Amino acid sequence: MLTAAYGPGGAALGGLLVGGINATIAQTGNGVGLGDVDWGQVALSSAVGGITGYASAGISQWAGTHVSGVLLNNLNISAQSAIGGGISGIISGALTGYGAGFIGGLALSGGDWKAAHQAGISGLKTGAAIGLGVGSITGAVQAHRAGNNIFTGEKIELHHSDPKFLGGGR
Repeated sequence: MLTAAYGPGGAALGGLLVGGINATIAQTGNGVGLGDVDWGQVALSSAVGGITGYASAGISQWAGTHVSGVLLNNLNISAQSAIGGGISGIISGALTGYGAGFIGGLALSGGDWKAAHQAGISGLKTGAAIGLGVGSITGAVQAHRAGNNIFTGEKIELHHSDPKFLGGGR
């Protein structure tokens, strides 16, 4: 929601909040209260969350325009379809997941590039899976709203005997 409303700045704010809240929750419980929280760790997690949120928004926008868009155009697949949305979601999710995982892994490991790459690969897998689901559903909904085939995005040609063709309800 923050990204949709405020772009990369919203993504940074969301990442900052999630990073700080998760770090606080991870340190409390089982009799451990807020007085025992390492606030330096909370600040670090917040900063990493904000940076990865901002970077992820930029990566996602770039991937959607320069990778997914080009591929879908070359394959002549509508982005407003389950197939096109799924392809676009996989690409954007994978690239965004890798970038966020890598940046977060690098920061939280103290600069360990191997750990950062492993975190990036984990993020890539998660991002691709989430992107496939969200992209496919979004593409199908867009196609349906436009009156197109939800799988291909192509215009549905009605038969002359169809009540909708004759001006009936939809």
